[in-house]
Amino acid sequence: MKKLFLIFAAVFGLHTISSAQSADISDIWLEHNVMYSGFNCIAIHLECSVEDMQGKTVNIAAYFFDDDDNAIKAPYGAPAQFRSSNGQLCVGVNVRVAYESAYWEDCVLYIPYGTFPYSGSYQCAAQISHSMYGTLAVSSSEYFEVYK
Repeated sequence: MKKLFLIFAAVFGLHTISSAQSADISDIWLEHNVMYSGFNCIAIHLECSVEDMQGKTVNIAAYFFDDDDNAIKAPYGAPAQFRSSNGQLCVGVNVRVAYESAYWEDCVLYIPYGTFPYSGSYQCAAQISHSMYGTLAVSSSEYFEVYK
């Protein structure tokens, strides 16, 4: 019976999904007043890794919250690269993983101060996700202030 299933799987292209896909965000730190593409930005630095994701595209993103853990909405007119599908303020990058294991000692995401809707306290948390496997890792939160 097992042989029959393997033949069936080979002929019809069936495959099993391994549960070994994983990611880790081992560190997050912020750098302020960094010029990037002509804008004064916050640089979000991540030390992170993924396992068993060769050939797949992962999203590495940072999301922003207020002191009460409420998602910050991107201001009206904010560029698409700074908005999630539900309108939350974020910044991210899609990365096609070339190897079985990938490690980034310093993955940097930049967000201009002008995209923050008001002066005040914020927190930033990063995550690594995949469209099929969902959220693979979430970082701790980093707190910071924006002065406009």
